[in-house]
Amino acid sequence: MSDLQEVGRYASHAEAVEDGLVVLAMGEAYWMFPDEGGYVLCVQESVREAVVLELAEVSRLRSRGRGWSIQRGDFVVQRVGILSFWVYGLILVGVFLAQWFGSVPITEDGRLDALVMVRENQWWRAVTALTLHGDVGHLVGNLAAGAGFGFWLARYLGAAWGWTLILLCGVFGNVLTALLYYPNPHLSIGASTAVFAALGLLTGFGWYHSRGGSRKGHSIPEWILPILAGLTLLGMLGAGGPRTDLIAHLCGFGSGLVVSVLVSYLPWSLPTSRSRRWIGWLPLAIIAIAWTFALS
Repeated sequence: MSDLQEVGRYASHAEAVEDGLVVLAMGEAYWMFPDEGGYVLCVQESVREAVVLELAEVSRLRSRGRGWSIQRGDFVVQRVGILSFWVYGLILVGVFLAQWFGSVPITEDGRLDALVMVRENQWWRAVTALTLHGDVGHLVGNLAAGAGFGFWLARYLGAAWGWTLILLCGVFGNVLTALLYYPNPHLSIGASTAVFAALGLLTGFGWYHSRGGSRKGHSIPEWILPILAGLTLLGMLGAGGPRTDLIAHLCGFGSGLVVSVLVSYLPWSLPTSRSRRWIGWLPLAIIAIAWTFALS
């Protein structure tokens, strides 16, 4: 491996891996070696100059505290903490316990009810229904899938914007579901609409970042691969079981897909990390306000 050239030295393994992901995003390989209490990142000599320039640009963006900008070739992997996942779990578990052990019939007050939503304008049910679940299996499935898709979306957008878009697209999906079923009666609960909205967001952003190219040795365009992957997961996870609300899953997935593409083509970037504090509170505020209406 004498043709390897050093492109960076790092104090921690996590920092080295993070820049290694940047190299992988360029379609190149990297090698990492422990050295004097730290780590050295190396690439092949033929690509060293391009990698050094890319890493320097990524470092510049990080130092500016710049938010995530959806530009092809301008992807910065975001660091994801565990706090937002604890909050996600606590909300779903807390509401579930209130459903089964509380004195107030919150399931009836908060579930998606197409007739009531449209006729009585109780659109806050599109939010509250996402936090309700029918049994432990339903809850655990949405906890696991939501955390999984949420993690990868947070790697793109940061946790604040990731969870905000997941919630908003889940709400859009529930609203669309109610409108499609109306004037027929339809009741549903569960975070799965938001889970499939997250899958739609990942599919759309993946398509955007891979558009306009093709893999070496393959005739299939790169942009079609995220679409196929997203549709495959949608079919595997969202279309089975007698209690599965396929329309809601499709509406959630479609909402995420459309929003991700629209956001990708915005002429301006999402707000920077300096604004993420208040953005991170937005999902909690939306849920709290919706439940205030539900219980009033």
